[in-house]
Amino acid sequence: MRAAERRLAAALLAVSLALLACAPAALAASPDYGARFDVAWNLVAQRYWDVGGLKVDWRQMRDEYRPQAVAAVDDAAYYAVVEARSAVTVLQAAGARAFVLDLRGNPGGRLVTMMQVAGVFTRGFLWRVVTRWALPLPYPAIGPAATHLPLAVLVDGHVNSAAEGLAGALQLHGRATLVGATTAGNVEAVLPFCLADGSQAWIATGVLAPIGGPTWEGRGVVPDVAVPPADALDVAVRRLRARPAATGR
Repeated sequence: MRAAERRLAAALLAVSLALLACAPAALAASPDYGARFDVAWNLVAQRYWDVGGLKVDWRQMRDEYRPQAVAAVDDAAYYAVVEARSAVTVLQAAGARAFVLDLRGNPGGRLVTMMQVAGVFTRGFLWRVVTRWALPLPYPAIGPAATHLPLAVLVDGHVNSAAEGLAGALQLHGRATLVGATTAGNVEAVLPFCLADGSQAWIATGVLAPIGGPTWEGRGVVPDVAVPPADALDVAVRRLRARPAATGR
């Protein structure tokens, strides 16, 4: 398999993992980049829905990228190794004609990460959080778009929270074709509240919704192309290959 294809597999997994809950604060603050890389790699190895079905050796990916992470001199250099934006830029420069973002089985995570991942592919205010105690809060995609190449997003019934918000916003914004099965319909926005003893209470204070549209809570995001999730990747790749060639920016 070509190096570009190996990087593509690693990049797609990194993007889908970006929506998972963050590592413990003590680890995140640690300068031990090898340990931080291992946490991310192990999350894929243990939680990604079908590592065995990848057309790359995931252990080989660790051997290839871990030394680069360990050699990082600061956080910027470390994230240049593992971050889904730089990977898109590299792949596009290498001749990629389209991208597939695999969110199947993704449980979601922080809203800010959802906004950052969306910013790789598009711009603008894409979401609002609806509460019963405040006006709806708008949320934008963060950062300049790294690519305008065709995009397919793979979804299933185990896609929750911010991962659903990402898929739904890219779909409604006309930026991506969703392939697979309807998502979970669980888009509660959970926020932390600091208590007097130093602890935190995390409470679902509202629900995520697109700008100008109803929330996905209780109904999920319906794919454009409904297929069994196990077939979603093959279907998405065939559809993308059938499209006319597009420019990247």
